[in-house]
Amino acid sequence: MRGFRDRDYLETREGLYFAVVGNVHPDDRVLAYLKYMPSETGVWGSGSRRYDRVLKHYTMRNLTQTFDLLGSRYPEYMFHSIVLGLTFSAVPHAAIRRHLRPEKRLEQLLQDHLKDTLEMKIVKLVRELSRMADIPVKSFGVTGSVLMGTHREFSDMDLVVYGRDQSLRARSVLSRLLEENRGEIRRMGGQPLEDFLQEKISLNNLTKQEAIELYRRKWNRGQAFGTCFSVHPVRLESQVLERYGEREYAPIGLTEVEATVRDSPDSMFMPATYSVDDVKWLHGEKTRDVQEIVSYEGLYADIAQEDERIRVRGKLEEVMLSASKRRYQRILIGSQEAMNTDYLKPLSISV
Repeated sequence: MRGFRDRDYLETREGLYFAVVGNVHPDDRVLAYLKYMPSETGVWGSGSRRYDRVLKHYTMRNLTQTFDLLGSRYPEYMFHSIVLGLTFSAVPHAAIRRHLRPEKRLEQLLQDHLKDTLEMKIVKLVRELSRMADIPVKSFGVTGSVLMGTHREFSDMDLVVYGRDQSLRARSVLSRLLEENRGEIRRMGGQPLEDFLQEKISLNNLTKQEAIELYRRKWNRGQAFGTCFSVHPVRLESQVLERYGEREYAPIGLTEVEATVRDSPDSMFMPATYSVDDVKWLHGEKTRDVQEIVSYEGLYADIAQEDERIRVRGKLEEVMLSASKRRYQRILIGSQEAMNTDYLKPLSISV
């Protein structure tokens, strides 16, 4: 049965819009962050249906501001998880007015004869990727402001592709197109690229050269028909092997290490997961059994290859498997404790 998937949107009874994070959720609520809220003067939407974008940047600092807002005005949407060892925003099932599904919105666009310019570009891009990668159109979806129907002419095209095999095919085709960098589907350039780089430099504490090198490794961001786009792999329910509560996480402290990537098939999903070994401790808390690097920062998804040496700063956590009581450690990127000072950088690009 279709559950709550990464990059779905939820509309609450108050008209708040939340973006779903990941595919693993408690039984009675959905882990999600506040993205938009009603506002008479909001620039998103039209007519009397207008919204402010509350989460203006995908940073922990900005996310924490949404937690403060919810805590003061809508405390029922803040959730302390003993399992995850943190407090995060989450929408109780009883508060959901609408569950917006990207694949349903795309299906609507494919059938709609009165599409605006951005919607027509989305349909064209999906059909092109579907043809070139031999992926069924129904394996795609559209998220972001277009999913809500509040987009403007300057909005980006934010797509999802469902399933591991389909995502690998999309990655192969887009990697080739961006490497060729010609035609209507190509890398960002000019002012859009400069804006992207400046945002990553200011929000992720990167040098310009590091930001450039990281973007060169991103296969899922570019321009199509003159508009910026992103493509985000999302697991199907049959590919989600973990249920909420089967693993418990306890914070240890901030740390910085070098490590070797041993396996990375799940690094394209949210959260991005890399299996590592040969860990060398540089600063902060130390332990003996770090097996994973996990990133909730999309910039670091699918950028490091197997056998590549990486440098990582993040929150060290102990993971306990509830059934076997086995324990190991992981380093998490995207925590309130690190507050955007965390990162994952292949050593070949770190300067």
